Amino acid sequence: MKIGEIWQEVLGNYDGYINLKTGHESGLDILSHIKKVAIELKNRTNTDNASSKKSNFDKLANFKKKNPEYTCIYANINADTEKKTLKGMIKNIKHNDIEIQHQVGYVFLKFILEDDIDIIIDFVKNTINKYI
Repeated sequence: MKIGEIWQEVLGNYDGYINLKTGHESGLDILSHIKKVAIELKNRTNTDNASSKKSNFDKLANFKKKNPEYTCIYANINADTEKKTLKGMIKNIKHNDIEIQHQVGYVFLKFILEDDIDIIIDFVKNTINKYI
C-alpha cells in the first residue's frame, strides 16, 4: 500500500499533474487540467476486488460525464507478473455506456512521464529499496 502512495506522490506531482489526495470531490487520485487526464491509480492489478473496481470505474465514468474532454484512466503500476508489467497494456472499457481506459505498467508510466520515465523509475526503485 505504501508503494502505491509513493507512486501517487511521484506521478501526482509530475509536470502538469495534481495529486488530489483524500477528499477531492471526484474521489480520484490524479488530475491534469493541462493534459485533460483524470486517473484512479492502483499499485497492482489485483489491488481491487470486484466491488471496489466497480466503484472506481463509477468514479471515472461520472467524472467523464461531467468532463467529456478528459481521458479517464484506471491505472495499475504493476501487473501480476513482471513480464506483463514491462509489456504494459492499454485497453478501452465501456462502463455505464462511458468509455474509460485501463492502462497497466510501463505504457502507463510512459504516458505520464514521457522521456523522463527511466530516470524517475530508477530513482523511485532506489529510494524504495533504501527503506525496505
